Amino acid sequence: MLQLGIGKPTIARAMQVARHNGTSIEQEPLANGSIDTDSYHASLARGLRLPFLSAIDSSLINDDNSTARSCRRAASG
Repeated sequence: MLQLGIGKPTIARAMQVARHNGTSIEQEPLANGSIDTDSYHASLARGLRLPFLSAIDSSLINDDNSTARSCRRAASG
């Protein structure tokens, strides 16, 4: 999170709240609004040298149930 430009106080608070809520430190600042979701995801994309799209054209998404079933089978071993 530091590499994304998120300050130490924000990370420390997220760690405390995440422990209390049983969540991750990434979820907390997004959930409480201290970090904007688009900014967070754009920073992740930059770190991976990938483009960031704040919206994806739904025609580009393949919602294929057979692919989802294959992934679930592979994950369950």
